[in-house]
Amino acid sequence: MSPKGLVSLLLALSLSIGTAACSDTALGAGAGAGGGALVGSTVGHPWLGALLGGTGGAIVGHEIGEQKNKGD
Repeated sequence: MSPKGLVSLLLALSLSIGTAACSDTALGAGAGAGGGALVGSTVGHPWLGALLGGTGGAIVGHEIGEQKNKGD
């Protein structure tokens, strides 16, 4: 694994741990951001891909968590 991929993986892991005690909305946003950043950095340009993937993942994860909260 490249150093940039390792940094992305560690960032995703830290975001996941940090949101463990949060609501479904925050948890979804955190998981989406971490996953999106990880995928974005490996698929495209490392920093731009991580930024765009993380942003998109956070938005999608937030909306999924919000919908789950409405159903509860």
